[in-house]
Amino acid sequence: MNSGKELNRPLTAVLVVLMLVIPVGFYFFNGDIQARGKPVDVERIQASFDPSEIKFTRESLLPDPEFGQLFANLKLVPSADSDWLDVVAADCRTGLVKRLSHKPDGGWQETIINQDRLLPGPGGVNPVDFDGDGDIDYLVSCIGGIQPTNDLVGRVCLLKNNDGVFETIDILKNVRRVTDAQYGDFDNDGDLDLVVAVFGGLLQGQILYLENDGDLNFTDHELMNISGPIHVPVGDFDNDGDLDFAALVSQEEEEVIAFENPGDGFVNAKRHWIFSSSNFDLGTAGMVATDLDQDGDQDFLIALGDNLELINNAAQPWHGVKWLENKGDWNFESHQIASVGGIYGVAPADFDGDGDIDVAAVSIFNDWSQENAASVVWLENDGKQNFKTWQVASDPIQLSCVTCGDINNDGTPDIVTGSFHFRRPFAKFGSVDAFLNPAEAK
Repeated sequence: MNSGKELNRPLTAVLVVLMLVIPVGFYFFNGDIQARGKPVDVERIQASFDPSEIKFTRESLLPDPEFGQLFANLKLVPSADSDWLDVVAADCRTGLVKRLSHKPDGGWQETIINQDRLLPGPGGVNPVDFDGDGDIDYLVSCIGGIQPTNDLVGRVCLLKNNDGVFETIDILKNVRRVTDAQYGDFDNDGDLDLVVAVFGGLLQGQILYLENDGDLNFTDHELMNISGPIHVPVGDFDNDGDLDFAALVSQEEEEVIAFENPGDGFVNAKRHWIFSSSNFDLGTAGMVATDLDQDGDQDFLIALGDNLELINNAAQPWHGVKWLENKGDWNFESHQIASVGGIYGVAPADFDGDGDIDVAAVSIFNDWSQENAASVVWLENDGKQNFKTWQVASDPIQLSCVTCGDINNDGTPDIVTGSFHFRRPFAKFGSVDAFLNPAEAK
């Protein structure tokens, strides 16, 4: 299976290029090819939804901007001096990683973590005690810039915490655009290794395993030469006691490839194609691992809504949120659990306190010509993995990332979003915004 997949990649890549430059009369729907004689009727795609019965309250964590912001990733970390949670934001526009903390008298204050030098387009940030000294460092993946290029602009950096002063250390450089770097002790030798998604450019990209040899020296192993890896979430997906990972790929083909850890790292990892689609415009934009059905194994949530390669972006009927249900033995069943235009980020949490896992999702390319088009939604789980879409907000718009946690310490998970606003309409700007879940929702 693997060898046949590799042999077909050059032809597949050529077909993708041709589809970008030659008008075609086909639309692809979740693996089924259907000929259609006219463009998708955007009017029939639902842009707004019933208002959430949970009354979330918006709070801006940064001053209201006068122009578009480019926040690419958010994480929550425990506050250094309180029981509250801080927000860490990767700001692709400024090259800064920012920590946002509660002020004692209310509001939020901003601290720049990488004060020694700017980063080339920080697109992902992961808090981790990488060197085992008891404080939080930050692992940052750098895309180099939002415009497509094959130049060697990507990096993986470690912001090493030296008693509260951070030193920026390059772990990987001189590679193409990097969109994600995740960590784990994959070879069980007591230190943290990395898996890296090198998204790259046209027909150029990689999935890498960086084996930690000690003292922040790494040996690079190319696991796959493929363009378009976006995210590489880590988890024990086969429940055998070691860490595996999966790669969401959106360029040559729309697919998810899992790498099974034989117990000593990924040099000899077995690959599993656990999801693929013949819809080259499916728009996979992000993936997180979570046990959505709480059956003891890790599933995946996939955001569908990427139209960044198009000048005129539009919501599509296949956009929304997909759940890959782990059925065991590397078999995953695909379920579309929501249909919302331009979904770019997803995050799990129990918003209504009923014991099951719901989902928050944000849109970057909904139909913004409609005043009430949804930018933030949550998907209510009925306990049997049937979901209802509730609208949280229509302002701000063009959101790329979301995370969930109790940032105001009232016992309920809140929604935190980041804006990535660089296309029309130039209205309803946001930056990092919280949608606070009232305590009575618990």
